[in-house]
Amino acid sequence: ISSTQDGQQGEGSEPPAWHTAVTCVLYFSIGWILYGAVNFITDIPPGAYLAKEIAEKSPRIIEEVGAPLSLSYMWSGNSSENQLVANFPVKGPKGKATLVVRAVRVEEGWKMLILDAVLNDKWLEPVSILNEFEGEGAVEREQKEIVSPTKTN
Repeated sequence: ISSTQDGQQGEGSEPPAWHTAVTCVLYFSIGWILYGAVNFITDIPPGAYLAKEIAEKSPRIIEEVGAPLSLSYMWSGNSSENQLVANFPVKGPKGKATLVVRAVRVEEGWKMLILDAVLNDKWLEPVSILNEFEGEGAVEREQKEIVSPTKTN
């Protein structure tokens, strides 16, 4: 162990204990922030899977976008326990679309109030998917049937 005239530790010595503690706290904090950011970005509300499932059965979606659809993690809107107001970009083998979703939670699932699709960025010509399924019971599904492939709550 070498020392200097000022009483400081020289090269080859271990850092003080507080330095190690600060480093550990810093690494832990950065890890926690990264975990939260990834979790936030990759979190897709459960009602979105129901919207995707209904959209995959739409003849117009199948014709222009194809099936199966894959949800993008870059969605916009608001989601809470009881309501979903959001836009979800989806991709299929033939193209892309944006699902415009307005849904509320009912006793044991979600009820779609609005489910429109903007096909291949034609925002002036949205397609109403729910009108294709009127009376078929497709607008209400039990939540337990829709399971997130990445998360289970």
